[in-house]
Amino acid sequence: MNGLQKKIPHASHVAAGLSRFITVMKKVDSEYNNFQSILDRFDNIDDVIYEMRDKIENFLLNKSVLSEVRTLSSSAKGDTEMLLTELKAVNSTLNQNRGNSVDALVNSTQNLMKNIDLLHDQIERTSS
Repeated sequence: MNGLQKKIPHASHVAAGLSRFITVMKKVDSEYNNFQSILDRFDNIDDVIYEMRDKIENFLLNKSVLSEVRTLSSSAKGDTEMLLTELKAVNSTLNQNRGNSVDALVNSTQNLMKNIDLLHDQIERTSS
């Protein structure tokens, strides 16, 4: 470098500038390679989506089916509430006309109401 400095003024300054330029170009090259890697991954994503198409469709269909189940559960919830109201009215009427056979009907109705209450609770859980 000393011989070159004598022949070319500011050779060390130019050499330092070239060294910095080479360092920057290496970083640019590295970033370009990273960018190219990212683009390659995007190409792979298309392949993955194509391969997963059936699973994605099933997932979306299951969401739709789940929505329909919730709608039907909500409707069934209303039906059970109406049935409970009717059974309570029957139970009340039976309680007013006590007798042996009427007592058996009261007990049977109460068991049915408990089962419907349980069904109603289960339907309520699926509709929320």
